Amino acid sequence: MAHNLYLGPQVQKEKRDLIRQSISAMAMLAMDASEHETEFEIAGQNHVARLQDVGGLVDLNYASPGLLAALIRGLGYSALETEAGVTNIRQFRETGAKLLRASDFWRISQLEEIAPSNIINLTTVYSGKSGVAPEQAPIELLEVLTGNSGTTTSLQSTLPETFVSLASGSAFNLLLNASGYSQEKLLASIQFDPSNGTTTVLFLH
Repeated sequence: MAHNLYLGPQVQKEKRDLIRQSISAMAMLAMDASEHETEFEIAGQNHVARLQDVGGLVDLNYASPGLLAALIRGLGYSALETEAGVTNIRQFRETGAKLLRASDFWRISQLEEIAPSNIINLTTVYSGKSGVAPEQAPIELLEVLTGNSGTTTSLQSTLPETFVSLASGSAFNLLLNASGYSQEKLLASIQFDPSNGTTTVLFLH
């Protein structure tokens, strides 16, 4: 099965080569809608790649007001700031516009960024879901949304039903780790079409 990759000319050659060499393995994982890891080698360096279903993240364009409020409140904002942030995002949506990337959160919500909160690891603009898929959600997001700490399983069970949606199954974040990385890095967001085996890069981070 062929796997096609569409990349703009502005993308650095190193990143293009990295994605091209890993995309077939990533597409195979996407077909199973799993987060299993795969290993590959580039220029003598071992890399570990993982797919993350974006259905496990908060979609800033589609999340319900309650889910947005839980996200903002869980990041450490006050009740007044939370209300203002949700209102600003909803008013932006009502214009028909959409956030193009997760990092737009700070500009659209008009909230002062709280360090070291990494909104990119908790949100997306590609799932199209009003809630999150608990089984795909990272534990950091579950802690933010529930206001609790614990195991992944225990946090999944305490997530309000109104916050729950199905996994995407077609849109994924491609995460990479290598010996030279201090932590896992988000490389790209991709869309997989199982009907023809085509993988499209939605955004290269």
